[in-house]
Amino acid sequence: MDRQSEQERKKREEVFRLGWLWAWGVLWTGAVLGTPVVWGAEGTATALRTSPIPPSVQVGGENRMVIGQCLVSLVQEVQTPAQAAGVLVEIPVQEGMAVSAGQLLARIDDTQPMSDQQIAALKLQAAQEKAKSDISIRYAQAAAEVARVEYEQAWRANQKNPGTISETEVRRLYLAHQRAALGVEQALVDQRLAALDAKVLDAQAAAAGLEVQRRRILSPLDGVVVKVYRRSGEWVQPGDPVVHVVRMDRLRVEGMVSAVDQRDREGRLVSRGYSPSEIDRRPVSVQVELPGGRRETFSGQVVFVSPMVQAGGQYRFWAEVENRKEGDHWLLLPGLLAEVTVHIQGAKQGP
Repeated sequence: MDRQSEQERKKREEVFRLGWLWAWGVLWTGAVLGTPVVWGAEGTATALRTSPIPPSVQVGGENRMVIGQCLVSLVQEVQTPAQAAGVLVEIPVQEGMAVSAGQLLARIDDTQPMSDQQIAALKLQAAQEKAKSDISIRYAQAAAEVARVEYEQAWRANQKNPGTISETEVRRLYLAHQRAALGVEQALVDQRLAALDAKVLDAQAAAAGLEVQRRRILSPLDGVVVKVYRRSGEWVQPGDPVVHVVRMDRLRVEGMVSAVDQRDREGRLVSRGYSPSEIDRRPVSVQVELPGGRRETFSGQVVFVSPMVQAGGQYRFWAEVENRKEGDHWLLLPGLLAEVTVHIQGAKQGP
């Protein structure tokens, strides 16, 4: 009788322990997944069935590894800033609008820079015309030739009949000849200086054009406008954010991978770890549950594997996936949880 009572007591304790573990597991699942927990078999089944993504588990197979609770995030986002101080006179975009790289997002008053650019352009044109002109050179050459002829005539006249022309006049004609010859050299120097002046004015015109461009805020990427921080008529300083643009055609999915084998108390292998080289650059399939229980799958590739193992024996990785639209809206959204399948034995992709 004593032995039978002892066995019944142990059975009751075991049932109590299993029941307590079951209740704790339901509560933990509801807390992690954000799902209300209803006591009873039907309520528990409903809570587990409506969970969007399985808990963060890693399941390995011969050709694939499945990782739950991965986070979808942005690959690229930019809060486009003002580069110059001034009044915003034009903001042709609004929240939700798709924009292309190089598209105008906003414009700061550029009246003065535009005027400076026009003045610089006219000065440059005048300097270029002056640099191209050789009139002064041809005139100096003609004047030098006349002076040479006059001097040589006076010199020959004195050679035939000494004293025909005074020595003073001959020297004056020689000086005029030398001055005219130097005038040719000066005209050549003036032309080179005019060419340099044209280059200086070209740089000034480019700087004036840059000042105009600095007052035009352009989109640095193809994306979607998610926030317009300013309105027309407001004053902005350099560095003030004006429009927030995010890239949506390509997104990132981040998760954690175990670097060590997981074993139970008896030493049996529960799940094996994976080295970074096994998953780096491997193709992935990303599954996300959308409203209404609909699931969609997206293709991508692992592009980063952390070289550092964190507490718990896991390291971080992320994959980039190609998003797609349904109508005017993107299906994969930043902030969602996803299930990532890494195809371990697939051929490596290029960078």
